[in-house]
Amino acid sequence: MLTEERQERIKQLVDRESVVQIRDLVRTFNVSESTIRRDLADLERAGRIKRLHGGAKSLRSLVDEPSLKEKRIINQTAKANIAKRAALAVEDGDVLFLDAGTTTLAMVPFMAHKAVTMVTNSVEAASLALEYEIDTILLGGRLKQGTGAIIGSVAQSQLANYRFQKAFMGMNAITASDGYMTPDVEEAEIKRQVMQCSQCNYVLVDRSKFDQQSFCQVAPLKLATLITEPLAPHMKEALQPLTTIIEVEE
Repeated sequence: MLTEERQERIKQLVDRESVVQIRDLVRTFNVSESTIRRDLADLERAGRIKRLHGGAKSLRSLVDEPSLKEKRIINQTAKANIAKRAALAVEDGDVLFLDAGTTTLAMVPFMAHKAVTMVTNSVEAASLALEYEIDTILLGGRLKQGTGAIIGSVAQSQLANYRFQKAFMGMNAITASDGYMTPDVEEAEIKRQVMQCSQCNYVLVDRSKFDQQSFCQVAPLKLATLITEPLAPHMKEALQPLTTIIEVEE
């Protein structure tokens, strides 16, 4: 197992269990204690866990959300691959929605030569779309600190007048039982409303979002096609009956 993959799985385990012991990680991953200690040190430096004496604890709560700056440095290669694959679904003439997130943001350069109209609640996506000469409508409303997402009643009112061929969204957590989740109530409502206004929905996530919990349920899995990294067999088995999954090769 590659170091990056092991560390990602350690992070998922820490988030799921809240607190883990080094001795348990050694048994789980069949590596030395020194290797686990280095992994935990790397994860703590990246701001993803908190080390304890003999173990580590999660920094997450159900309402926590990393900032856009923090998200940018996590799983960059996977996000670029997922974004590139998602952009293949975009066709000339589409009216599409792109929500606020680093994986959806990575789609913009791959749409540079497509004649589309893009609606977004992401200030950064709108700015990048301007560079690539993509016809763009930026929703109005309250600007959320940290993620740069536009949310609130003004944005929701504006969305009520729009219809999309395709919508591309990120999520903070996904489980088979609870579907798509995000920590912010108002952002969850924007995502929910977009999915209702779109003919075809895509959710773009790397593997770190699976088997996680967040505060607000957005929608059941069946309402969107998942574009993600290759999944672990147990996860794929749990999700496949509930939605369409497109796995992007690494």
